[in-house]
Amino acid sequence: MKQVILVFTLCYFTIASSGQNIKREMKAGGFILQAQTIDSSLNIAFNDVGEMPVFPGGVDSLISFAQNTLYYPKSAIIDSVQGRVILQFSVDTTGQVYNENVLMGVRLDLDTVCLSMLKKMPHWKAGRIEGQAVSVVFTWPIKFTLTK
Repeated sequence: MKQVILVFTLCYFTIASSGQNIKREMKAGGFILQAQTIDSSLNIAFNDVGEMPVFPGGVDSLISFAQNTLYYPKSAIIDSVQGRVILQFSVDTTGQVYNENVLMGVRLDLDTVCLSMLKKMPHWKAGRIEGQAVSVVFTWPIKFTLTK
């Protein structure tokens, strides 16, 4: 019987820079989420003094939310489909999650499960730079792996 493994990557406060394309990462367990401001001119300040948006209950609650919401579609298991879905979503200045999309998909069933999870997310605590709320975009790879 095949076993299903979902791998989430979520990091915490690492900085990766490439010109104005400076990103922060949130880390916890095996999760990695990259974050940067919507307004790229704010990315340097965001990385120097900014506060990341916070999922209700913190990173552990985000991991729990993902684990409880994501599942491996039966059709993908039957067809032995594996791969990494790369998601992108934004958290606005009020903490609302919006602009959920798949940057790189595997197959419609896997992509749909991931998008559905993003659309169920509750409001976050907004990101801030020097006390001012800023919109932040996240990139989140989710890996679907089958084992024997």
